Amino acid sequence: MKSSLLVFTLLTATVLVANDYFIVEIELGHRPAKQVINDFNLDPVNEGYDGKLEVVATANDLGRLTDAGLNNRILSSLSHRSIDVYQSYEDINIMLESWHSFLPNITELIEIGVSTEQALPIYALKISDNPGTREDEPVVWIDGVHHAREPMSMMSCIKIADYLLSNYGIDTLVTEIVNEIETWIVPIINPEGYVYFIDSTSTYPWWRKNLRDNNENGQFDIDYDGVDLNRNYDCNWEDPDVSSNDPASWVYRGPAPWSESEIIAKRDLALELRPLTGITYHSYGEIIYYKSGINGHSTGETADINAFAYGMATTLAQLDGTGHYRLGATWAEAPMSYYWMYQVIGTWEMLVETGDEFVPDYQEAQQVADDNLPGGIYVLQKTLAGPGIRGHVYSATDSTVVDAIVRIVEYSDPGLTPRRNELVHGRYNRFTSSGDFMLIFSAENYHSDTVSISVADGWTEYDAYLEPFVTAADPVAQPTDILLLNNYPNPFNSRTTFAYELPHTAQVRLVIFDLLGQEVARIIDQRQPAGKYELNWAGGNLATGVYLFQLQADGLVENGKLILLK
Repeated sequence: MKSSLLVFTLLTATVLVANDYFIVEIELGHRPAKQVINDFNLDPVNEGYDGKLEVVATANDLGRLTDAGLNNRILSSLSHRSIDVYQSYEDINIMLESWHSFLPNITELIEIGVSTEQALPIYALKISDNPGTREDEPVVWIDGVHHAREPMSMMSCIKIADYLLSNYGIDTLVTEIVNEIETWIVPIINPEGYVYFIDSTSTYPWWRKNLRDNNENGQFDIDYDGVDLNRNYDCNWEDPDVSSNDPASWVYRGPAPWSESEIIAKRDLALELRPLTGITYHSYGEIIYYKSGINGHSTGETADINAFAYGMATTLAQLDGTGHYRLGATWAEAPMSYYWMYQVIGTWEMLVETGDEFVPDYQEAQQVADDNLPGGIYVLQKTLAGPGIRGHVYSATDSTVVDAIVRIVEYSDPGLTPRRNELVHGRYNRFTSSGDFMLIFSAENYHSDTVSISVADGWTEYDAYLEPFVTAADPVAQPTDILLLNNYPNPFNSRTTFAYELPHTAQVRLVIFDLLGQEVARIIDQRQPAGKYELNWAGGNLATGVYLFQLQADGLVENGKLILLK
């Protein structure tokens, strides 16, 4: 250990003190970034790219890494640095209150929750031309400071808010954004962690988590307390390669999913608002992470999401002027905000790693916020422009809002939570490319509605009116007609779903044929009672190719074509 530390010190010309902390670049070789983070209990700066990983590490960590054969080098020191010029939590709250006080016609300041340990308020600034009411408009969500040591993420949020408020009524695009979109901005998700970071950074390494009292001893222990808020969402929560169950870890996920009130606040409001797009700002790396697939495979909308993310990245200039932000698309699962927002709600949320260090000189931090403004405007403008399909789901009998699943057959995937409309106005919004799409609207106690829609430029509107089931003497409503629906998604490479409704007990048969008409799979052949059914099929041992299916129920037949991609 001592010899490796000595060699490392001579190579880097850095005096290594045991209690000092550094940003360190590690060459991963064949080892996964997440494995290195967990094996050495390191504080990650980014998720790893180009075969390298950046972490926060001590001199002792450097020795352990070197002894394990992992090449590493110090990029910068984190110790004993003052950040008094950065805005405090109180400063930001005063700014938000001032904006609302002077611009009550386009702002609303809302406490959406409190922090876990100290019950510090978490504020959202809503920007809209009718801020006091929930309008029938798409929603954009923007937040910062999941991690306490990332003030540039807060500054990027504030920059967007300031730009919208300063240019409303002056700039045509900004005015349209405020009039036609509800923009919700939460500058500080982690207030108690941020307060600790601002107050303590000159005497202790830069803090990441909140201040949960993990050992419940009534005091804050820097070596044991706190939860990484961006590991507390419930997507793949227990995966040890993504987070840790050790409270001493920098990526400790908490005692249970949704254990942290900060994350509950975002979850509950996002489920209510169902944002179309979102940005969650972090630091650092000059990269955009986002979900472009699910469970290790692409979906029908992967190409559209990739194009959206690339368009945003091209607006974000790197500080050194050599290019624009890179892309970090992923199909895997992790208990992070942008995973959960896409998988559960359908929000295209971009995690933007701003700048090239956690806390640069304040003037540089302001420049980073300025440089990130075009990306925020890009997301807002795309929310305005589409293309895609949007509309409402109502009851055909009284035009009340129906809580419905809205499936775009070409984009659906069994690994994704079915997309639903919001419940105040019944609105749904879905990005698509140009082309023809099949939509299926389904709701409990209502007949499904299937419609083909052509999308060109901009938003294509379609309002679905669902017919309720005729209720019998008992309170359980049943279908009144046999309804057989084509499978979704199609093409598929993981599994596809067949949906059908039976008004009474019937013999149901689903058979798959090859193009020569030979039966290659019989998925079901049995009597089933009345009800609504979804039958999932993973393709069995069949090879990639085109197949035919026949779904029969009481003499009614639905024939169709399947495209299996493996």
